[in-house]
Amino acid sequence: RSSPASKVRMVEALHRRKKVVAMTGDGVNDSPAIKQADIGIAMGITGSDVTKGVADIVLADDNFATIVSAVQEGRRIFASISSFVMHLLSGNMAEAVTLLVSLAYAVDEKGIPVFVLSPIAILFVNTVTGSGPAIGIALDECPPDLMNRPPVHHGIFTFEAILDCTVYGFVMGGMTLLSFSVYLYEVEGKNLDGSDLPANCNTNEGENCGPIKLARGAAFLTLNTLLLVHAYNCRHQRLPFWKSPLNNRVLWGSVLGGTVIAVIVLYVPFINDQVFKHLGGSWEWGMVAGLSIVFMAVCELYKALKRATFPPLTALVDESTMIPKVIPAPPPTAALAPSPVVSPVADSRAPPPTGGPTLEEGLSPTAQSGGAVPIAEPPSVPVPVNPSPAPALTASEAAVNAVVEEVREGQEAAGGDAMV
Repeated sequence: RSSPASKVRMVEALHRRKKVVAMTGDGVNDSPAIKQADIGIAMGITGSDVTKGVADIVLADDNFATIVSAVQEGRRIFASISSFVMHLLSGNMAEAVTLLVSLAYAVDEKGIPVFVLSPIAILFVNTVTGSGPAIGIALDECPPDLMNRPPVHHGIFTFEAILDCTVYGFVMGGMTLLSFSVYLYEVEGKNLDGSDLPANCNTNEGENCGPIKLARGAAFLTLNTLLLVHAYNCRHQRLPFWKSPLNNRVLWGSVLGGTVIAVIVLYVPFINDQVFKHLGGSWEWGMVAGLSIVFMAVCELYKALKRATFPPLTALVDESTMIPKVIPAPPPTAALAPSPVVSPVADSRAPPPTGGPTLEEGLSPTAQSGGAVPIAEPPSVPVPVNPSPAPALTASEAAVNAVVEEVREGQEAAGGDAMV
């Protein structure tokens, strides 16, 4: 036990070492340290009113396991917010890349840019297609390594999150442009300068706009499908998608529902050509399926590159700061070599020894008269003992030990009460 001042000093010492401190207590003497800590936790049943008033969290059941559950739920909420924000922003990045890059080459015979996606299609992708997977990600389970990560000191928009949105957005936007260009310029054989593309196909006033509308349908189907399957990439920043739990029914339902709605807006008359200004094709589904497989492979390759170059998410301690723990070596045990047992009775069949004293000559008078013969024990030979490697003291344990020593020295110097 320690005094209230000692607890406050320990919290301040941990703060000086850039640690996140959580303090639990139930009595009035714990209130100053609970108030000073980053997270103050009071007992709901046995805690005093003063302690509950200054605490950030009150345990209604006084069970410390509830703290772990609360931390896990808080981390899950933060991870879910980060994941669906990345999903939505990467989809917006893909649309921006598609529309901006298409201005450079997709023009009609009048030199007016041809829309790769109609305005209503862009709105559909943002609101309908992206909302379902975002809700599924928000209701996702905890990642398998969530509780092994250090406390969060950053916001949502980190360097890695911005890089992820950029990479995923450029890949999806590039594949959307690829499907549009393959159909319009390879399958239909149109010229890149747009000299043979009819005008006014961005509105309902154009004529002979079938090839452009079919190309738009292929681009819409590509972006819609990639955004649906991209939800599985956003569930974890580093791990492959198959290592996350795949029992999220809401996410599965959103992917299936997004595909069904895409079929409706592609093939239902008047909705497809008059509202969305695109048409559904046939073999384009195979092209989109192949692009989806390639997209997932590229994303997994990108994640593998991040795992090899970025600091791990579960690095709780720095290996270079680990201090060897000093453990006293056990006393060496002397291993005695077994001594030969010599029978006092001489073998009558053995020839007498020559060139040395006989058995009777070597015995003392007491032994010759039949008394006890003292036998000297052989000298003990110490056997070297290989000391086992001492376990390492983690940085957190070393910090706690240093805090305790600092507080104890401060109390002794101030002449106050010492920690018990």
